[in-house]
Amino acid sequence: MPKSAVLLLLLAAPLAAMADDLLVSDAYFRESIPGQPRAVGFMTVANRGDRDCTLVTASAPGIDRLEIHEHSHDNGVMRMRQVPRLAIPAGETLVLRPGGYHLMGFGVSDPLAAGETRPVTLDFGACGSRVEPFAIRDPRRP
Repeated sequence: MPKSAVLLLLLAAPLAAMADDLLVSDAYFRESIPGQPRAVGFMTVANRGDRDCTLVTASAPGIDRLEIHEHSHDNGVMRMRQVPRLAIPAGETLVLRPGGYHLMGFGVSDPLAAGETRPVTLDFGACGSRVEPFAIRDPRRP
């Protein structure tokens, strides 16, 4: 094996190990509303490692842009705003849920149908990236 390939493997191994320290669970999108080119996604990310990680970006096929958003209450008004990234400190869990942090998709060209799954690439910056299956759920059913 060429030295450059060995060096690449040695450099990539720590990133893979860090990504393995992140446990993604309960990842899902709400089913698309007919005629609406938007989507909303949720998940839980547990950082079981000893290094802080950060959710930086997300992407999915059939969705032009996925942004990290948060809901907040401001003088009795519910507001939504984009946030650049979300920290996941070592040993802690980040929960994206309705009414809080979530993934907001724009330009949904391929409708999200309940019962299907959609692969989502999650970029955790220095902790690596990974592809996770997001279930598509009917919001009217628990």
